[in-house]
Amino acid sequence: MFEPHSGFMEYGSPDFDISSVLGRRTRAVLASARSGETFIIDEQKKGNLSTATVLATGRPLSADDLKLVRELTSEPRAFYTGRPRFRRWPACQNFAIQLQGEKETLDLMLDLRRSGWGFYCGSESYQRWNWVGQHFVDIAKRSFPAFASKYKKSVWKQGAIGKLKATSDD
Repeated sequence: MFEPHSGFMEYGSPDFDISSVLGRRTRAVLASARSGETFIIDEQKKGNLSTATVLATGRPLSADDLKLVRELTSEPRAFYTGRPRFRRWPACQNFAIQLQGEKETLDLMLDLRRSGWGFYCGSESYQRWNWVGQHFVDIAKRSFPAFASKYKKSVWKQGAIGKLKATSDD
């Protein structure tokens, strides 16, 4: 179940209109998604899954993780991007969740290190920083248990991504 982390509730507005940043088609897929696939991708600045180099395909999202993705992406405060206390580096996508809606597919492209997300559905796109990154790290670790680090501050085991890149170059 989704529990906001410390500091999450202090900022942002529960009244933020998500439709001001996510298009109708994107919101429709988020509301109707019944399945989701997970991917470790080679880092890229922006773009959907078709522009990414897939390094590994993980477990499909469990029902609980699919519910969590829906909750995270429908939480208005998760979209808050103001008042940074530090310089935010540009997002560098390294993980993807592909959600299958009733009629369309949504690529949710994530930066697991810097809490960035990008939503790509047809011609609709939105990419920014978010407040819920740790929840996506947890989903990534559950989707790829063989590569997951046992340490909270690390996503993957040391050398795991390098090995995946070396394998994908073959």
